[in-house]
Amino acid sequence: MRANQRIAIPLLIALPVVVLGLVAVSPRPLALTVTWQAARMAAAQERYADAAASYREIIAYQPERTDLWDLVGALAFQAGDFAGAVDAYQQAEAGGALSLEGRFHLAAAYQNLGEIEKAQQTWRLLADQPGLSAGQYAELVGLLRQSGDYPGALQTAEAWTAAYPDDLAAAYAYGLQLSCVDPPLAREVLLPVSAANVPEAAKSTVLLQGLDAALESTAEEYSLVLIGQRLLEVKEMDFAERAFVQATNLNPLYAEAWAMLSEAQQLLGGDGWPALQQARQLNPDSDIVQAVLALYYRRQNQPEQALATLRALAADHPQDARWQIEIGAALTEQGDLIEAMAAYKQATELEPDNPLPWRALAAFAAENGFDAQSYSIPAAQKALELDDESAQSLDLMGWILLIEGDLEGAEQFLQQALQKDASYPRALLHLAQVYLDMNRLSLAYKPLSQAAEQSDDPSVSLQAARLLERYFPKQP
Repeated sequence: MRANQRIAIPLLIALPVVVLGLVAVSPRPLALTVTWQAARMAAAQERYADAAASYREIIAYQPERTDLWDLVGALAFQAGDFAGAVDAYQQAEAGGALSLEGRFHLAAAYQNLGEIEKAQQTWRLLADQPGLSAGQYAELVGLLRQSGDYPGALQTAEAWTAAYPDDLAAAYAYGLQLSCVDPPLAREVLLPVSAANVPEAAKSTVLLQGLDAALESTAEEYSLVLIGQRLLEVKEMDFAERAFVQATNLNPLYAEAWAMLSEAQQLLGGDGWPALQQARQLNPDSDIVQAVLALYYRRQNQPEQALATLRALAADHPQDARWQIEIGAALTEQGDLIEAMAAYKQATELEPDNPLPWRALAAFAAENGFDAQSYSIPAAQKALELDDESAQSLDLMGWILLIEGDLEGAEQFLQQALQKDASYPRALLHLAQVYLDMNRLSLAYKPLSQAAEQSDDPSVSLQAARLLERYFPKQP
């Protein structure tokens, strides 16, 4: 008993000394544990800046943990600390631990910091990474294009087609990139896309028409204008602008190229007036120059000046319905609906076998409250008689019936329109509106989402987005 006491008492006396010695000699494990807990707690509570700071402390304790730099970069990026994200991702890359997602975030951080060249360089390097999905290639092409790095976008689109040779979205992106650079190859790439049942088929068909016409011309600047006009038609505005810029560079005296450049710049939200002034100085009597001038006046809310220009064009081309359609649009903006109706009717009389003026008349009558049975429905029916394969004509009839409250009839025509072109944004929007009016919300969500995401027309995408927000606020 005494022996046991002799052993135990010294141990009891020594134990606090040992414990205190451990704490004093080796504080790092306990501090490290606390920091790990703080980091995880901050991340869970979405306090990203605090979490990033804690993980930086952990790396200071354990510099061999270079794998954590990628996580620090992600947290800093989430916190909006783009400079911190760049620093962390660079550390991760130096340690061979930068993830694919981290590379995307690194480029985005550079972009947010205004370092566009570094962002472009990072996107280009990403295109060489193995294992990219088709969606990631598409994202890279879009980012490079938006940043103005068209050579990089072209190289990435080519890599996309090489990685996914059966992906027709990749083929369209590649053909589009080639349209102003290598028209013969662009035609070869786009031809199978135009023959397939894919969303890009309709645009590819239009572009092929321009490419075919361009390849028949010996004047390169004229070929570029033909291609640019088709690019405008399919609403690839930035590529159209590139085509017209190239044409004016090849021939600075080409008035029509300057006029079309002005139109592309306006559609991209720019001024366009300097290019239009250049066109007028070179050839003020050109029909194209005058037409762009009229459109410019209409956009500037000056319908009187637009009308003067359009009436002069109509007088020079008395058998051309398009000038009467434009006159009708300008008169509508001026508020003179009776004269506008007369102009639209005259357009149908000038070209009775052309569906375009009939569609224009039908849309005008429906939008401005004219009697449907007397005006919009007969005009839409005539357009369908002349072109029953047109998604645009089928959509127009469906939309008119929707306005008139014939929901079943509207649904039938809109379904037919989408059979012709499954990605036609207006038909998607109008079909969704039919389902909303029928209180069939489950059927409305998909076409509404597609209309919001796919439309090149801001009015369509904005309307679809507002309906999504109103009827499906909890959907992602």
